[in-house]
Amino acid sequence: LKLLLQQRDALEEEISVVAGRLTGPGGGGMSEPLIDSEGFPRADVDVMSTRRDRNALAVLHNDHKKLTKEIEEGMLAFHAKVNPARDPTVEPDPPQQAFAEIDELVEGSPAAIDGIRLGDRFLQFGDVQGGSGREMQRVAQ
Repeated sequence: LKLLLQQRDALEEEISVVAGRLTGPGGGGMSEPLIDSEGFPRADVDVMSTRRDRNALAVLHNDHKKLTKEIEEGMLAFHAKVNPARDPTVEPDPPQQAFAEIDELVEGSPAAIDGIRLGDRFLQFGDVQGGSGREMQRVAQ
């Protein structure tokens, strides 16, 4: 990953140099016409060098995009190794809203025997989930 980042930095430096030549004095610019109004090559510009630099810039931009994609894929793979339980490409589910809280519990009751404690909150009961405001009616059914 470090090598890819270094390669991308070198590409960015090269892009900067080529763009500087194109926009500097005597450069043909990034997209300005290379012919005058009469259809002849401009006398103030080295047309061949400008065309060569424009082509090189296009190639460098494509290489930069490809390298950036490789870096992104490498980072995703790295984070998947570091934290395999969480897939970084999948959005986490929003937190569920509790619809009931245990505020009274009889010792020895089936609920107490099954491990329910005071303060426990219900996020889901069967197919009923919190959020609609009508959960208790559905649980009672």
